[in-house]
Amino acid sequence: LDTIGHHFAVGLHNQRLMTDSRNANFQLNRKVVELETLYEAGLALSSSLNIDNVVEEVLLLSVGVIDARAGCLFVRDDKTGRLALIHQVGLADEQLGLLNTPAVRQRLNRALKTQKVFASKPGTLPKDLEITHSLVAPVGQAGILAVFDKESRQGIIPFTEADTRLLELMGQQAGAALANARLYDNILEVKNYNQNILSSIGNGVISTDLNGKIVQINASIERVFGTQTVPLGHSCARFFDRTGCHN
Repeated sequence: LDTIGHHFAVGLHNQRLMTDSRNANFQLNRKVVELETLYEAGLALSSSLNIDNVVEEVLLLSVGVIDARAGCLFVRDDKTGRLALIHQVGLADEQLGLLNTPAVRQRLNRALKTQKVFASKPGTLPKDLEITHSLVAPVGQAGILAVFDKESRQGIIPFTEADTRLLELMGQQAGAALANARLYDNILEVKNYNQNILSSIGNGVISTDLNGKIVQINASIERVFGTQTVPLGHSCARFFDRTGCHN
């Protein structure tokens, strides 16, 4: 009996080691998948400066990586500071209306100010919303990302701590991508505005930087000298010396 007990204890110990090994491998594989997903998400988000493309990519990646049933993205207006729902996946019109209520906006603004991810508890969301679980993450200072109802083989389950960390990292990457896209849009807007002003002036205009290098010309200058003759990026003083226009 003592020998049988000894072998039984060894068998239990080996079984426990095998279980621990399987759990460790599962956690390691899941961590690898998370890191690969974040890496691919970073590449996808940094590949475009078009804000519409970035917004769509952010939401699709977030909903997919969390295995959520639906999701939406609120972006803060630079001038008013108000959050506006600009994109959604898997939500009905009635649900979108409920998400635009003052109470929901207040909670989203609180998450944006604290820069913390929060998950709703079962029973706290309005019944008409037909959503059991939600996970909300700040997208830097640009907005709020929300995903709803994690799907599994057993049906709808709560979001895990791993989902929270993953969505938080996704939000950080998305915030940087949105900030870059907005900055690019602002630069284009300023460039087009300046170009329109130059084009509307009848006289010839050459614009230089602080070092006296030519950075922009208008249509009148192009008609006088031609675009190939006016060397963009070169010294304006040398250009006039070469052409003799200062005389």
